[in-house]
Amino acid sequence: MEYIEKNRTLSIATALAVLVIAVMAFFYYSGEVEGRAPTGLQVDFATSGPVNLGDQTALMAIATSTGCSARVITTRASDILLAFADGVATPTSANMQGHFQGASTTVAYDADTYGCGRIIAFPMNDTQITITETR
Repeated sequence: MEYIEKNRTLSIATALAVLVIAVMAFFYYSGEVEGRAPTGLQVDFATSGPVNLGDQTALMAIATSTGCSARVITTRASDILLAFADGVATPTSANMQGHFQGASTTVAYDADTYGCGRIIAFPMNDTQITITETR
């Protein structure tokens, strides 16, 4: 009888220890938003809208935001250059350097890589792009 009682006490103690460790791990890993959704979890739709771009004129397409997980940019009939340019002046056609995105494409720019800062767009021709931000 004493043997059974010791095993039962040991089983209860083990179950409680596992429960305490699980609760501690949950709270330890539940941190602030890191700018992306962990694998397998959904993100929320934050904003979306068209942006009209004039022929070879740099324009701030989206401002700095906090807590974004990604920005999705869809181009129409014109190639564009994108500058991920938080904290710098708006580039001009003479000094524009950036990421090329081809016409009629959709690209998701992950916040871990590109951040949540300003995006400046420079079109090759008059065009419209659509920007969607997720959180």
